[in-house]
Amino acid sequence: MKKIGIIGTRIIHSYGYGMHLNRFNLQFAENNGQAVPQWQLDLMKKNPDTVPLGGASVTHISGGPENVPEDMAGTFGLKVTKTVEETIDACDLIMVMDEQIDSRTNLIRKALKAGKHVFADKLLSDKLEVTRELIGLAKDNNLLVSGWSQMGFCAEFDIFQNTDQGGVALISYNMKPEIFAMYGIHIITPMQVCFPGRVRHIELISKDADQLLALIINDNNTKIILSAGEHAQAGVVRIDYAINGQSILVQGGDRCAAFRRAAQEVAKIAQGARPVISDQELLDASLILEEICK
Repeated sequence: MKKIGIIGTRIIHSYGYGMHLNRFNLQFAENNGQAVPQWQLDLMKKNPDTVPLGGASVTHISGGPENVPEDMAGTFGLKVTKTVEETIDACDLIMVMDEQIDSRTNLIRKALKAGKHVFADKLLSDKLEVTRELIGLAKDNNLLVSGWSQMGFCAEFDIFQNTDQGGVALISYNMKPEIFAMYGIHIITPMQVCFPGRVRHIELISKDADQLLALIINDNNTKIILSAGEHAQAGVVRIDYAINGQSILVQGGDRCAAFRRAAQEVAKIAQGARPVISDQELLDASLILEEICK
């Protein structure tokens, strides 16, 4: 059984992964947890009989706000370490849960230099050259590195596997434009899943306090408008796609299923399997964020 360690300032967001990698103590989370996010507690309450995926499990944790490591340790049976280095040393794969991009990048770099595989929640970096550096560091040390949003694992988007490319898509997500650098990956990863291909054009159409609109064109000539704003429905990614006189409307919002797929990816990487997310997709995600947010 491979060991997974969780580090970062936002480990509080890893309950959705943990419930699929470890058996969880729901009674502890409900009655003793002081810092369990309500929506993640609800996921566990609605799915109390979730069976761990196997092959890898979370064993160590370090970081996060007050009470969070202890709450996660009680919920999932983990060891809380005093330092990040202790967690890194003890595990085969490190999950980096950090919403501050520079801090996240430094933790990814630290884990790779210590000889550990890495899965970063959301992305590696919002800078293309930094992402290229981290991918190169992993390759030089025969390691695996990946980083994606669980929104990119929504099963609802599987419908696009058998859909022609080359149409026009509008992808919407509820997000303040001012935080696009940190959370824009939630809308970029569904785009990459549904409309694969190298990015060849990026254009910021407009950005104000209420909405961000950007145009992406890939090498399949699919034209994609990304829309981020609080006008969109919360908690889901909505995709409106039109091609050849037909249209498809899909909303990805089954978070439990998405987290299970994401956790399966983490477990596979811990066991040495290649990530489903390609290096080019990681690079393109960083390029999009860099261009839109510059």
